[in-house]
Amino acid sequence: QSEDEAIFSIVDPSQLPNPLPLIIERCLIVPIMTQYKIVNSWMISVIIDKYNLLDHFLALRRYLLMDAGDFMDTLTTLILQTVMNPDRPKYPSSHELKGVMEHSLKVTGYDNDPYSRGLSFVLKAQLPTSTFNYNAIDSLDFFTIDYKVEWPIN
Repeated sequence: QSEDEAIFSIVDPSQLPNPLPLIIERCLIVPIMTQYKIVNSWMISVIIDKYNLLDHFLALRRYLLMDAGDFMDTLTTLILQTVMNPDRPKYPSSHELKGVMEHSLKVTGYDNDPYSRGLSFVLKAQLPTSTFNYNAIDSLDFFTIDYKVEWPIN
């Protein structure tokens, strides 16, 4: 038996690792995952620091989750005064609702908050054709309050 045959007879080929998955792991997956982690951490830091993502979250909490109770109290009072008038023949326009929003922000002192500019009312695409019923349980379902942010964090 030659020396080469002796080496091959000692090592069982089925016991050797398959080189293709090892090559793929070391040459493709590890470098791609390393680049992914670097780019991901850089993007998160840019979005948080440059685009003030956490400040937008605070604005959402303040305005939409009612952390600023004085603002929401003023807003709902003015909305109810605007739309719950029994003599009102129709639903309020987006212009009227925008005025209510601006007045609420001004009265509560949030008009200087740069993040309050993202607040707006969005009217449903199709308003009911009937006269506004201020006693109905769904009487305020014709609008939503929206918070808009610019790209890239939208």
